[in-house]
Amino acid sequence: MADVNKPFAFVVEAFNALGRVVQDTGITVSLSGVPGTATVDPAGTNGVLTATAEGGAILQATDGKIVSAPFTVDVVDNTPATLVIRAA
Repeated sequence: MADVNKPFAFVVEAFNALGRVVQDTGITVSLSGVPGTATVDPAGTNGVLTATAEGGAILQATDGKIVSAPFTVDVVDNTPATLVIRAA
């Protein structure tokens, strides 16, 4: 779960046909579902999602040859909006 306007870290991993993690280059990421930004280093490290509204942020990565399955991150706004006094 991610918070509105706060960075959410992620990585993109590449796997070979046997399911082993391998190095890859030229990785980029796209964001849909909510407004904001998503970036990742070309090797898939240091990914950062910053969504500017609540909803389901959908990330998808590609290296120009293969495309990942969509990855959904729930984004919520945890900014206090009201205060209520209640009996203890």
